[in-house]
Amino acid sequence: MIGNEFARKQVISWIKNWKKGEKPLLIIGPPGTGKTSLVRALANDFGFYVYELNASDVRTKEKLESSLSNISAYNLYGQRILVFLDEVDGIFSREDKGGIEYISKFIEDSKVPVIMAANYEKDSMREIIKKSILIEFKRIPNREIELLLGHIARSESIQLSYDRLQTIVKESNGDVRYAINQMQAGTSEPTYKDVELTAEEAIKGAMRSESVYEAIRFLNRWDADPEVKLTTVAATVLSSEPEDMAERLKWLSSADILLARIKRLQEWRLLRYLSAMLASALIGLKGNYNEYLMPYAVINEMRKRPIYQSLTERMMQELHVGRGEAASMMVPLYEFLVKRGIVSDEELKKAIS
Repeated sequence: MIGNEFARKQVISWIKNWKKGEKPLLIIGPPGTGKTSLVRALANDFGFYVYELNASDVRTKEKLESSLSNISAYNLYGQRILVFLDEVDGIFSREDKGGIEYISKFIEDSKVPVIMAANYEKDSMREIIKKSILIEFKRIPNREIELLLGHIARSESIQLSYDRLQTIVKESNGDVRYAINQMQAGTSEPTYKDVELTAEEAIKGAMRSESVYEAIRFLNRWDADPEVKLTTVAATVLSSEPEDMAERLKWLSSADILLARIKRLQEWRLLRYLSAMLASALIGLKGNYNEYLMPYAVINEMRKRPIYQSLTERMMQELHVGRGEAASMMVPLYEFLVKRGIVSDEELKKAIS
């Protein structure tokens, strides 16, 4: 571990002296500053089993309750359990009231140590902050990142020029994870990582990229749920009708299988491989950006119906999906249910009111 020495000492002291009734920890700091790595390293050192949840993905009260309601002090192997709720700011950005209330009550009543991590502090997190011990992580100084990369290069026998090292350090902007990934990728192009792209900009950038690494960087600058990314990339590939469609569909199929595994096992570290698969499906594609899995002409006709926009907006909000997925898949399903008499038109109107 490098950087944030005082903050790390606070976490060590808390975990060494934890007792029932102790307030949970809330570690707030930018991505790549070591929040998650520290929790895992200390749990290993102190003999805890980490029960980890990404709160921005398991964000509803029902999902949180099913995951946390039966937590005991020890696992089957006699290890003490530490609950780690990563990216809790994600649930507050979506303002899921039920999920927020459940987390607030859980940390107050928990009989096991709880550590939460967030990238940013939000006004909506005030209640959680009041019930927690707040620890702030800051970006890692460039000199420490430079020393770490030099150590890794020597340990792994990597040939890294001084100019390249300085470029990575400067681009990382205090993000250790980004710096290590860039060194592993071995690419020298500037990435402008802090500039967020729209879905269209990211996909078009990936399509015209000259390497998979460059395409990955475009996709990583697009902030969206993995499901939305997969659906949008699939829609773009399918609507473009490339000659090598079969090869690109293999990448999409692999991405779909991987995403299901990630969600089932909560292995969110594997998302970087998802980006690589989506990038491989897009690179060199000749076509136009598209977010709809249904032909646009059909969707355009559907939009003329007064109920369409309300239904699309409600589905985006309630199901946490993108507009393309709601318009292409969810709304047609409701149309199907109504036409077959499985759901009445009145029930449909009530559902979106």
